[in-house]
Amino acid sequence: MSEQVDIAVDLGAIPPPLPDICFFEEFAASPPTVPPQIIESILHQGCKMILGGTSKSNKSWCLLDLAITGASGQRWWGRRCTKLPVVYINYELQPWYLHSGARDCSGDPGWFRICICDDNGTDVPPYSNAVYSDGL
Repeated sequence: MSEQVDIAVDLGAIPPPLPDICFFEEFAASPPTVPPQIIESILHQGCKMILGGTSKSNKSWCLLDLAITGASGQRWWGRRCTKLPVVYINYELQPWYLHSGARDCSGDPGWFRICICDDNGTDVPPYSNAVYSDGL
């Protein structure tokens, strides 16, 4: 029987250690702190959210609406939102279409603070973008 070969290890990569393992009794005895909610009963600070749907099912407009309501602290689909700085990164819509939709969703843009990063059409891969909230 042949030996399993791990090319990464052969090249000097060291796999990260496994996380600590504890018994359930220890885990249950010290519950972790619950982070603040960003969207009531849906999203907590530090968590991730994915919005899925079929083509042309208004996912982009739903997320733009979420960005605007989050930036203003208004309700989103009946759920309370914490007012926070928001950066909306646009990978899909043409700038003129995004502008038109944003005006339709928001009305007067003077009552909230949102930054739009229009990355549509650039050659920069999405995973290389860094978003900083300084000054928002």
